[in-house]
Amino acid sequence: MTGRADGAIAGGIFALTLAVYAATAARSVTWEHSGADGGDLLTAAAGWGVPHPTGYPTYILLLRVFSWIVPAGEIAFRASLMSALLGAAAVALLYLILIRIMRALPEAVRLPPAVLRGAAFTGAIAFAFSRQFWSQANIPEVYALNAAFFAVLLLLLLTSKSRRKEGRPDTVLRVLIGLVIGIGLGNHLTLGLAVLPFVVWSLWTPRGWEGRWRLWLDWRPLAGLCAGLAVYAYPPIASARGPVINWGHPDTWEGFRWMISGSIYQSYAFGVAASHLPTRLASWADFFMAQFTAIGLVLGAVGITVLWERHRGLLLAGAASVLLVSIYTIGYQTRDSFIYLILPFMVFTVWIGAGLVSLLITVQGVLAGRPGKRPWAAPATYAGILVAVLLAVPGFSALTNAGEMDLSRDTEARDFAADAVTTAGPGAVVLASTDEHLFSLWYRSLVLEPETDILVVSITHLQYDWYWEDLRRHAPGRVPEMPRTGYGAALLAMVRHNLGAVPVYVTFLHELYDAKYTLVPDGDLFRFKP
Repeated sequence: MTGRADGAIAGGIFALTLAVYAATAARSVTWEHSGADGGDLLTAAAGWGVPHPTGYPTYILLLRVFSWIVPAGEIAFRASLMSALLGAAAVALLYLILIRIMRALPEAVRLPPAVLRGAAFTGAIAFAFSRQFWSQANIPEVYALNAAFFAVLLLLLLTSKSRRKEGRPDTVLRVLIGLVIGIGLGNHLTLGLAVLPFVVWSLWTPRGWEGRWRLWLDWRPLAGLCAGLAVYAYPPIASARGPVINWGHPDTWEGFRWMISGSIYQSYAFGVAASHLPTRLASWADFFMAQFTAIGLVLGAVGITVLWERHRGLLLAGAASVLLVSIYTIGYQTRDSFIYLILPFMVFTVWIGAGLVSLLITVQGVLAGRPGKRPWAAPATYAGILVAVLLAVPGFSALTNAGEMDLSRDTEARDFAADAVTTAGPGAVVLASTDEHLFSLWYRSLVLEPETDILVVSITHLQYDWYWEDLRRHAPGRVPEMPRTGYGAALLAMVRHNLGAVPVYVTFLHELYDAKYTLVPDGDLFRFKP
């Protein structure tokens, strides 16, 4: 009965959050919620291509399958729906994680089962409507899938450790954990930072050093990990077919190393100047406050003290997970790096759940010590506390963020790309720079309106031989030989080769060609005058 009740509540949570995420989902490409990369992912998925490093093969393959199964609207909307589905699954799994950890607290047996379930429900919903997670659960991006993988792994690790404590075999579970980690790393590498401390905690069993070494050196989970990592066979296979979106040409060893290492972004990792670290740390703290409010932070702090006394190993694993991802996030010099904190937010939700249970147990003790207590007093008090926390944490977040989270009517990126394609006309060359402009134009010209035969050129990619090779293969008449005298010469060569033959546009003004050519505003673009 307990399992059925928990499953029913998890199912209800899934249905509720899926309905909210789907109702607020972006219907096309979007620039909101740091979602500009979605245009690149969508275009690569639609054409069996390879998106920006690290290639995200798990996401690309899953989106291809999902968009085939759910033919609703354009592929961008299907990707938003996939994020909604995965986000709702992550929240439902989080409920199961919370209820399992809560029941493992020794004092929890004094609380009625319905109260424990209410506390787990409250924690899961607090995460569901946290600002950062909600923002990624309704757009074409990889982070809802990342959260779903993390939730699956936490549940599997808890189950595996529990089975070993009971003296039951868990080999199949450990192999499955390795497999899921491998596949998950094919979606986003931060999963490795977040889950590693929990893997160590799960394998740290009181069986003596000999037993631990036998467990740690078992080759079967490693085989599962390698099988999962085989998803990285997709980029070289796809690249060999010569797709339009083919970052780095990973069908060669050098191209594969460039893609999987993310070398194009390595300067961002720990690239924050020391003088900016205090500001980044303050932003990190503000992000936690923005997700859970002051009440949620207090409950989380209480939960830390509870877990320190009752489940120290689990707490230390969670703290290490939060610390590793936070250090990487704070040191990563991009505007959207704080999205990586979604996994630490999930860990903090566990601490909130433990703190909420501690509060309910304290209230129970107070009620038990009062003379002449009435039978309805305890249930009414429990319900009042849970409702108050629901209103103060997820309720407040939903109320204050609902307008900003709703992207169902967001058309800015779609309108820009549609207008630009119409302005440029068939056969034109459009030079684009920012991710927002470039990826939305790729999606429009290559997925939605390929018949226009517009060549959208990434200005920042002109420095790469592989990019020129792709351009010359797919649009030979509009791409000259690659000049060997630098980035500026490459850009001017593209303009000079096409000007007078086809319309040439650019998405922004730049001093490099402002001094040599006359540009005329034309809609959202600037047109080169012959």
